[in-house]
Amino acid sequence: MKTDTIFYKGATVSNVGLEEDEKQFLEFVVRFIHKAEEDHSKALLILPDYTALLKPYYWTGMGHISRQETIEAIGTCTDLTCSINKGLKIFDASGGRREKLRLCVMFHPERITLTKFIQQCQRLIKENISFSIGTPGFPHRMEVIRQLRNRLSPDIHIWIESIANTCFSYSQEDENAFRSIDPYFSVDHSKSYEQLFYEECIPVDDANTAVFGRYPLFHIPQRIRAYFICGDEIPRLELEQDESDLLIKLKDLKESTPLFLITSLPHKEASRTFRLLFPLISGGVFAGGSHISSNKKGRHSRRDEYIYMNQDILTLLKDKQSEYGCQIRILEHEDMIYRLTMEKPFSRIWREAEQEALIAEIPDQTFRFYIEENCFHIISADANEENGITLIRRWLTINSEDYEILKSHS
Repeated sequence: MKTDTIFYKGATVSNVGLEEDEKQFLEFVVRFIHKAEEDHSKALLILPDYTALLKPYYWTGMGHISRQETIEAIGTCTDLTCSINKGLKIFDASGGRREKLRLCVMFHPERITLTKFIQQCQRLIKENISFSIGTPGFPHRMEVIRQLRNRLSPDIHIWIESIANTCFSYSQEDENAFRSIDPYFSVDHSKSYEQLFYEECIPVDDANTAVFGRYPLFHIPQRIRAYFICGDEIPRLELEQDESDLLIKLKDLKESTPLFLITSLPHKEASRTFRLLFPLISGGVFAGGSHISSNKKGRHSRRDEYIYMNQDILTLLKDKQSEYGCQIRILEHEDMIYRLTMEKPFSRIWREAEQEALIAEIPDQTFRFYIEENCFHIISADANEENGITLIRRWLTINSEDYEILKSHS
């Protein structure tokens, strides 16, 4: 199976020195950004130096790469002897996209105490950073690995690197014990990152991707962290009956996962139309993508973003009101327009010839439009459902695989 994950192998710092290591890495960053789209690269995994995150330029480089729209995942291996807070500040200052950051956290008891390691993991959890924990499967460390498992949430995947070779084999008891911690533990094909470092290709198989998604080398299992409900595609009857199967399902989902509504309606109108659904949602993408909102409880306070449009078009539309027999409705926030609507009387619709004539006068590189019966809506070309979902994912640091869109009968 072809992978779109790239390794950065670099050099061992002890061999080349910090200055040369920084030079080589930043040169790689420039090349990678320049060729990522051409090479169809989607992810970057930096190997094998577990202390890379002690060096600010790695945080900076990862931040720059994560800003690229074609990149979905970027990360490295770390033994967590670095400062998480300082590193994330550097990453953020570089424009880093936290929802794309994935860390392979390696636990080596000889390098860091269990207590300190767990404290560092808690910092990552607090900052909502995706990570997994790997550790070599030495049987004599079974007890400390069990303690690690017991002191962290089951949502954090702990994976065991097999150390089986021609000189050592696991007893059935040890194998079963490790598999109770890591259900995917295998004595046969597990490879350490040091081994992968020297290989020319990255082994990826379908079994791994079924559990760990498109980028299984990060060892982070897929987990739905947000549902987006396509409200306009769901029969209204299903949302108007308090005990409908759909609403019961959504109430159950809400207990563990935030729900967001996608609709062409403005927020206020949507709150009336989706009266029974609104108490369940944590925000959504409204007005065709021109208003994005999140009111998820917890560390994330309410956030609203409006995609404002060029208001110069208003002069043109005012002159067209009498020609098309319509009135202009304006949606604005703080005196800035985010949607314009050419509204005909309720009994009339926009004929195809009228639509084509008006569309011909609207610069399609600047504006986007959609039609609902008697309403011709105009919004910024940057406003759409996909961008709205991406923004909410960024706010909540949800990666590209950990969300699901719910449509009718899904």
